[in-house]
Amino acid sequence: MQQLGDNNSSAENNSKLVELISVAELYQIVLQRWIIAISAASFLSVLLAILLFNQPPKYQAEASLIVDLSSAKVVEVQEVIEESLKNASALEMAVYTHIENLKSKSLARDVAKSLNQSQRDNLLNKDVISNSSINDEEILDNIIESIKKNLRVSWAPNSQVIRVFFENENPNLSKTIANLYIKTYIKKRSSQRLQLTEQAVNFLNEQSIELKEMLDDEESNLLDYLKANNLVSVEQKQITITQRISDLTKSITSSRIDLLKIQSHIEQIKSSRQNLDLLMNLPFIGGKSVVLNRYNELINLKRDQIVLAETYFEKHPRVLENMANQDAVSENLWITIKQCIEEFNNEEARVKYEIASLEEALTNVREESSRLESIAAQYRVMYRKIEGQRDIYEHITARFNETSISQQIDSTTIRVLDEASVPKEVIWPNKKVIISSAGVLFCITFILVPVIIECFDNKINTFNDIEKYTGKKILGWIKEFKGLESEELSKICLSKDAMENESFSAIYGSLRLKLGTLSKPTSFLITSTTRNEGKSIVASNLAHSISQIGYKVLLVDFDFRRPKQHTYNKLNNTSGVIDWLYSDNKVPDDIFGDSTLGIKKISTSNNYLLRSGGTSISPVNIFDNIRMDRLISRLKQEFDIIIYDTPPIGLLHDASLASSFCDYGIYVCRQRVATRSNVRRSISILEQSNAKIVGIVFNGLEKNTTPGYINYIADKRKYYSQDK
Repeated sequence: MQQLGDNNSSAENNSKLVELISVAELYQIVLQRWIIAISAASFLSVLLAILLFNQPPKYQAEASLIVDLSSAKVVEVQEVIEESLKNASALEMAVYTHIENLKSKSLARDVAKSLNQSQRDNLLNKDVISNSSINDEEILDNIIESIKKNLRVSWAPNSQVIRVFFENENPNLSKTIANLYIKTYIKKRSSQRLQLTEQAVNFLNEQSIELKEMLDDEESNLLDYLKANNLVSVEQKQITITQRISDLTKSITSSRIDLLKIQSHIEQIKSSRQNLDLLMNLPFIGGKSVVLNRYNELINLKRDQIVLAETYFEKHPRVLENMANQDAVSENLWITIKQCIEEFNNEEARVKYEIASLEEALTNVREESSRLESIAAQYRVMYRKIEGQRDIYEHITARFNETSISQQIDSTTIRVLDEASVPKEVIWPNKKVIISSAGVLFCITFILVPVIIECFDNKINTFNDIEKYTGKKILGWIKEFKGLESEELSKICLSKDAMENESFSAIYGSLRLKLGTLSKPTSFLITSTTRNEGKSIVASNLAHSISQIGYKVLLVDFDFRRPKQHTYNKLNNTSGVIDWLYSDNKVPDDIFGDSTLGIKKISTSNNYLLRSGGTSISPVNIFDNIRMDRLISRLKQEFDIIIYDTPPIGLLHDASLASSFCDYGIYVCRQRVATRSNVRRSISILEQSNAKIVGIVFNGLEKNTTPGYINYIADKRKYYSQDK
């Protein structure tokens, strides 16, 4: 059973880790464990600060590069590989490219190779230096990783400056590597540019020589063809005919566009299907002023008709006159629209005739052109080929000249702005950063430690725990009364202090709200999960509180293993349930006169106590005794309310046996005593019995442990003090 409880507890803790905690709950969690939280937070934050302050000092050297929008040029030439940066977007892309190249492992390798042995040893880990089995390549990789780890490259947006930072415990080495980085990078970029430019020059030179030879051959062939075919006069005629064809083609195209436009209008008119509204929506119909005027006149007459219809009968002269005017205007409108449509039809016929005439003329000109074309076709082919080759040759020659010049000058777009100097100030340990980090760690730990403890603390602690893990409503809660003996606690509800007896009055009020007016007789079973939860104290005070209202109450001590009620009332335990069950006495008519039962009046005239009458390690026989049923029946005849104080159901099964004599169950749960899993399991056992649980009494509540506790207590004290 204990193993099952532990498994359930673990499952609950895991589920709670993913639950959201409200601000109020978080406040209460921290408030309950603030001493542990502040101790852990102080320890960790001070430890972090000590560790950080004891780190070796580091210096940071800064060098800067500037990316120009365009390279410095002696002559106006275009670069072969990298074009000048034209705008901010291109600048941003180029800067990011430079930054990634500066962070690259290949550049770090070049820088590492440039360092002397002393500088390399400064960058190596002590373990690497002392390890003689590591080869040179592994040592170089270790230096590269050290360089990349301490290197930082940044760029401020909207600027052209790239800053290179290097951190090291040696300020001189920080300066050396920062400067070496920018110089190595610029040297590497220049070398790459020079190599690419040289390749381009060689390629362009070869291409220009080859193209020159081809161009000379083609020009020689063209001259021979001109002489053989006497193409001087033919060429002039061809130009004239070509111009004529162009003019006719443009005219035909223009006419066809006009025809398409007219036909489109006609199709739209046909699509309207004589619908006046659709026709008026066509701008080339409804947009005409004469049509629009007629249409507006018709609309105005229709509006007048609506007004007349509201004033006159259908046959009224003015109505009839309006209708006649509408017909007349509508007829005129349709005549006008048809005239417009007819105009489009006439225009369509005219344009078609014009296109036919132009096409006929174009056919004649093309026949003449074909005749001349057959003579000049070969000439044009040859001429175009030569012109194309000449353009390519001239372009390649120009590029060759430009590239040759750019090869001789420095056309890089990045240069050194400022070299690094020896840093004088230590950047780490940074006092502000360390204090801020320690402060952040303190705040996080101060909140996180109580939350973690809460996640692994599986005991019932708050009102929310009660309702969440039991599924039952709270009847009331009782604060922790410190410094009082059990006798005093068992009668705390009889105190003249309203603050002390209010809790039990509230429990009775909750019972009334839940059950209505208590019928007679009604019996309640009081139990808990484990020992020391105060269920006997609650049972005693509840009996006192209900008896003061006017009910005749009997408190029965059914805890046969560890009876307590007789000690609270300074009585012996020689008489009671066990003594009567094992006697030969019959169920008495005068129940108060039976000495074996020994029912005693306590506190008020309506409150009585039936003691256990001894102890038993096996109460099963007591509950199963047939005389027990008779006794309970007689007690119900005599008393209005019977309250049974039973053993903890989480430890013993006595309460489930006693539930057969009870109508309702009241479950007592003490703060920070029972685990959530045990409470849930115990309530499940009790739910299977006859006694229906009406609610939970939350006992032993300490201040500052639940949301609203302080304000609630303060309001109550203020209220009662005003009454006094």
